[in-house]
Amino acid sequence: MQPWTNKSAKMKTGAHSRFFIMIYGVLLSILSHVDGIATETAPSNTLIILDTSLIRSTGGISQFDRRKYITLHTDVTENDWNSPQSASMMDTVFRDLDIYFGRNNGGMVWWANQLPEDPQRPGYIQPLAISEQGQIARLNYASDLRNRFDARADTMIGGQPQVMWPELKANWDWAGATAVGEYMARYVNKFYRPFSDSTVSSGAPAPRFIEIMNEPLYSLCDDPLPGLSKRVTPLDVFEYHRDAAKAFKFINTNTQIGGFTVAFPEFDLQNFDRWDQRMKLFMDTAGAEMDFFSLHFYDFNHHWAAPDRGYVHFKGSRLEATLDMVETYSHQLWGQVKPLVISEYGGRDHTTERDTWSPQRDWVFMKALTPMLMTFMDRPDRIEKTIPFIVTSFDWAGDPPYPWRLLRFSNEPESLSGDRVFTEMIKFYELWKEVKGTRLDTYSTNPDVKADAYTFGKKAWLILSNLSLEKQPVFINIQNSGESTSAEITEIQIRHLHAVNRIPQLTIEQDTQISEFMLDPEAAAVIELTYSRELNPTHQSETIKYYSDQIKQSIQESKASVFTFSNVDINQAVEAVLDLSFGRAHPFSKHPVVTFNGNILNVPHQFAGDDLQSGRSSFFGQLNIPFPVSILQATNTVSIQFPDSGGFVSSVCMRVTSSDQVPVRPDQVRNIRIYPEQASLGVNQQRQLTASLSPENARDIRVNWSSSDPSIVSVDRLGQITGQAIGSATITVTSVESNHSVKSSIQVIAERVPVLADTVLVEPSKLEMIRGETAVLSASILPIDTDNRSITWSSQNPQVATVDSTGKIVAVADGSTQITATATGGAWGVCEITSQTRIPGSITFDDKSKYLQTIYKVGSTLPVTCSFRATTGRKVDEKGLKFWLRELRSNWSVVKDRVVYDPSTADKNTGIASASISLKDLTPSTALPAGNFYYLWVTFTEDNGTQITQGAAASPITIVSDE
Repeated sequence: MQPWTNKSAKMKTGAHSRFFIMIYGVLLSILSHVDGIATETAPSNTLIILDTSLIRSTGGISQFDRRKYITLHTDVTENDWNSPQSASMMDTVFRDLDIYFGRNNGGMVWWANQLPEDPQRPGYIQPLAISEQGQIARLNYASDLRNRFDARADTMIGGQPQVMWPELKANWDWAGATAVGEYMARYVNKFYRPFSDSTVSSGAPAPRFIEIMNEPLYSLCDDPLPGLSKRVTPLDVFEYHRDAAKAFKFINTNTQIGGFTVAFPEFDLQNFDRWDQRMKLFMDTAGAEMDFFSLHFYDFNHHWAAPDRGYVHFKGSRLEATLDMVETYSHQLWGQVKPLVISEYGGRDHTTERDTWSPQRDWVFMKALTPMLMTFMDRPDRIEKTIPFIVTSFDWAGDPPYPWRLLRFSNEPESLSGDRVFTEMIKFYELWKEVKGTRLDTYSTNPDVKADAYTFGKKAWLILSNLSLEKQPVFINIQNSGESTSAEITEIQIRHLHAVNRIPQLTIEQDTQISEFMLDPEAAAVIELTYSRELNPTHQSETIKYYSDQIKQSIQESKASVFTFSNVDINQAVEAVLDLSFGRAHPFSKHPVVTFNGNILNVPHQFAGDDLQSGRSSFFGQLNIPFPVSILQATNTVSIQFPDSGGFVSSVCMRVTSSDQVPVRPDQVRNIRIYPEQASLGVNQQRQLTASLSPENARDIRVNWSSSDPSIVSVDRLGQITGQAIGSATITVTSVESNHSVKSSIQVIAERVPVLADTVLVEPSKLEMIRGETAVLSASILPIDTDNRSITWSSQNPQVATVDSTGKIVAVADGSTQITATATGGAWGVCEITSQTRIPGSITFDDKSKYLQTIYKVGSTLPVTCSFRATTGRKVDEKGLKFWLRELRSNWSVVKDRVVYDPSTADKNTGIASASISLKDLTPSTALPAGNFYYLWVTFTEDNGTQITQGAAASPITIVSDE
């Protein structure tokens, strides 16, 4: 940390702050060339502006709601809180750190298997039994230690596929979704007290939300649970949600019901087929019955399916694009945005999740929390609840215990013994301690550094989060633009949550001056400012989000995608931002030409968070494009044009801020570039010139185009030039705001100058095929105004793969070849083709007879080894091979499973797999119910979702008592 004195913290707005911004501008003046156009690089220093006189409201909400944001994945009924040992920890969690309860997915599910079937209505739970057990539960709660923090309850509960889905319930089966919905409604009505009753003796407070089922598609479609007699489709699940919600609402109209609890909302997969086949289909099928939509978000520090098992992140622009797509379609269907609930979010790491506890692993899980939370906080009018996936202890989950937990044993990782202590996860809540109050206006010059602020009484809290893997030097400039005299800062506390040698540290420093602060990689900080008196912001801004009438438009070369915004309130508008979201294959351009009501906008090149997303199969993100409010109208048209084909513009949204106070921004245009700087063209020929302004966050990006001699070269207001007569002229583009200008020299000759292709992009650039398969390649030509855009396709080795004039290829034999797309003039691009004969996936025991003849003892282990081969062109998915020891009835219905994975086989096509299945606490074979037996089975799922289940099965397995 390099301290410096910021006297503006005690000064009125004026010359000093303007000088500060001017000097800071010098730090941002380095330019580089991207896509052939001059653009500003990511700033080496970040300027954060905090205006303590300006309240920031979004959709009518300006207060920090800790019930919504500072939560724990538990509820007041959980047994972890019902012991004298946990009393002091509850005080720390709920009183000192001001945390609220979040979610419980266990109680309702457990009771579904305990309560009896209604003899009058097969497949339904008996209502009287629900009432009787619910009354007992409410009475027990009235005498529990847990009810001390009854006021902390603002929770959701939910179902689980392994109990709530027909065929998977123990003892007897549901009559269908209606029976499940009815049970859920009666459970809430009878196991909890009504919302109108605040008396603890009446039972635990009713949940505000209920999710029909937790991550159903993963458990029923992607990696199906054992016991299903037929394939379950997403449509089956969505119709189930619709019918269950209808039944629930018939009995209970107080608790909000929703779904479908998306495990991996990767809408861009398979060129957005995942969106069409899942989230969109759900909203079309069941959305009208949903009170909210629930999603889960995780950053993977290491992901088995990623290249080099590396980073796969959501935080930043991908998260923004994902949320905007759901909101836009919701608005399109119902004319309003249905609320969202983020019922799980955080971090994961496939390489450590099955290990014993370590502080390093806690950091991997918790570093994603603050950046994601700050994104959710930007949508206070649309997101109803956010719950980080941090449970209490989950001791019952096995050894090693559940990774994402708040409590551990003091002797871990050596042994599961000792006193209860907090894991490193507690530091996330310590970072956010006391943050509350009214939201203040903040601004960051760097998309990779998020900023937010709140004030209550004499305190203000400035929150910062670093989305990047690099350190970020941060300058903090505090303004008080609306008061004649400013309150003085008397004390500053800086809480910095970062990693030292990969171990999370919450560093706390005290100061009396604002400093140049070094924000560590993926770190977060809360800067607590104590003032000499209460802050009383005198101005208020209101941000309204507008949704276009269109969604998911295909990107086609040289063809604009058009989006419209209607009924926009421009009264007192002081700031406007266009949120452009799109998904494309990695090689394609991420820098479109965007016009707003005919005005070309200055499109930034930097995305928030991971710009490359190289760990994913394609890019999906959002560009935030500021533009001058002077071009804003009640009805607006946005045109978006990319230079190449492929992918989709998923959504375009617009945020308009109105205020009686213009916010402080470092927004003056400081430089301008033109491309090309010189060109030749013929008489009557047209070319497009492009201007790029810096900084990219400049608020007023209007420019004027002019020609030194319009009789030679004319130019229109969008920079399109036309050769009028032989000769030369200079085209000048000038910033309206700063008067900066730059010139391009244009030569006009008698004959037209050919515009030749210099780049050909083939999509995809690499393709693995099975012999006999067909595929269609696409080719994009740059520049976009190339005269002859025809393509000639050819195959380096037609004996391996052929290609026709449309780019359709056929794999005809095993081998490798290149498919080449050649443009007129010689520019070319290729696709690498590998063709193989399809061999189906298989699994083979090393010696099946060994498992049938060996007698295993309870308490020992059953070591299993097998060879495997995935289908040609496929790999084992991220979990690896799955080893089952299953207890079956004589009719082959499932009693229970014991499952172990071999993660070393993940992402492999062939190899040897092994695992040891624990036989602890199993029932000896001779003591099983008549007809029951043990069945040894090995399966795996391929990376395309195909289940390989044949070839490695043995029964009966003999298990005897260890006595």
